[in-house]
Order: sequence, then structure tokens, then C-alpha cells
Amino acid sequence: MRYILSIDKTINVLLVLSLIGIGITLEPELFRIKSDWREVLQRLCLSYVSSYIFFFVVVHVKKEKDKGNINSFIVPKILAACTQWKPQLRDICNAASVVIPEELPDRAFVTSVFSKINSSSPSPLKNMQGDYANWQEYFWYHKTRVDGFICVVTDKMPFLDAKLVKLLSELSECEHFQYLELLETSVSNNKNLLFLADRFYEYCVKSQELETYANNKLHVG
Repeated sequence: MRYILSIDKTINVLLVLSLIGIGITLEPELFRIKSDWREVLQRLCLSYVSSYIFFFVVVHVKKEKDKGNINSFIVPKILAACTQWKPQLRDICNAASVVIPEELPDRAFVTSVFSKINSSSPSPLKNMQGDYANWQEYFWYHKTRVDGFICVVTDKMPFLDAKLVKLLSELSECEHFQYLELLETSVSNNKNLLFLADRFYEYCVKSQELETYANNKLHVG
């Protein structure tokens, strides 16, 4: 049944109409149709039903199984990419001595927390030398993780639907990441992280939209 429901609704409606058409041609005493028109209708309906069966058995079922196998590989990567904001918000709240919210808070909360963190203070992330990275390096690290997960997923581009590609693109090209790229070759002179608050919040929103889509729309197995 899952495979049938995954077929375009128009195709399924045409199948139902074709079956009804075949029923009409088999009941001449109930439906007065000229014999030649009855034969044409019957042939058309039988032809569509035959085509539907071929498409369903040979093409669609295989396609859905392939999609399920692909999804079992890409969904964990997608979820890893779109949940990176959660440990970041947790670390930021800890650094600001603020209670960590269970869900994505509103923009005002994020702005308030970012304003409490000294941009020159060490982040929880340690670099290759074992020293604590600054916050700019911290955010860059998480950006590269998200980019890496998305890159693995987009390698399977022919198997991705348009909506998923759109959400992945919006996340990878969000203003937060673009701004981090601008900061890569410079050091921020800001006293706190307020300058990143709005962009980080939008990044969280886009991440959550992708997570919701992946959980609701991508079948695994």
C-alpha cells in the first residue's frame, strides 16, 4: 500500500477511472454505449491498466526501494547536519550562565545570550594544540562539520527531491555561514557576540526546518 500511495495522485486517479471504464464496458445492459465506442473505451482503459501495472512492478517499486536504501544512508547525515545548532546553543548558554532551553528559543533569547559572552573569551572547543579556541574558531569548526555532512548528501543529488535540495542549499548558504567566511581572514574587535546573534538564530531556524522535513518526509528502509 505504501508503494501505491507514493505514486502521483493523478496517476492513481486515472487508474481508478480506467477500472470504472472497464466496468462500464462489461455491463452493456446498464450503460447504453454504441458498440464501437464501447470497444474504444475498453481498449484505452485496458491499455492504461496494463501500463500502470508495468510501471508499478518494473519501475516504481524498484525506485522506491532504491530511494529507501539511499535514505538509510543520507538521513543520518542530514540529521547530523541540521542538529549542529543544538550543542552550540548549549555551549553558548553555559558560557553565559543561562538555563539551556529544551527547544529552539525565540530571537530575543538568542540575542540576550550572545550579548553576555565576551568575544575574546575562550570557547569550550580545544584546537589541535590543546588550547581553547576562540569563539570565531568555534563557530567555524561547526560550520565545517555542517558543510561536510551536506557534501556527503549532495553527492547523491540524482536521488534527492527538489524540496530537500532547496532546504540543504538554504542551510549551507545561510547568512551565518557566509558571514563566518568573511571573518575567516580577520579577527573581530567586538566586545561580545551580539553581532552574530541574528544570523545564528536564522541558521537555527533553517536547520530546524530541514530536520522537520527529514523526519516527516524521508522514508528509511
